[in-house]
Amino acid sequence: KACSSGNTRIFADDTNIFFKCKNADEITTKGNEIMLQLNKWFIANKLTLNSEKSNFVIFRSKRNVITNLPEQIQFENSNIKRAMSVKYLGVILDEHLTWNI
Repeated sequence: KACSSGNTRIFADDTNIFFKCKNADEITTKGNEIMLQLNKWFIANKLTLNSEKSNFVIFRSKRNVITNLPEQIQFENSNIKRAMSVKYLGVILDEHLTWNI
């Protein structure tokens, strides 16, 4: 298993990890922990992560106002930047879970 702290979906050229948090500090802590686990799995399987093409989205309700959301999480000596939307299986999802095809 690539990551014990999150729900992992690995495709031929794409990896997605989903996890829940209660606050902004937990997002950063858990995100960094997951990236360490994922890095170990990538090394063991002779894979690499392109941090330039990688990002993360914080999905939340429009009513759920969270301050101090992290703009990046750590991966080795690089930072993975936060995005406001992501394309997942051909559907573009924004951080409030509205979508477009």
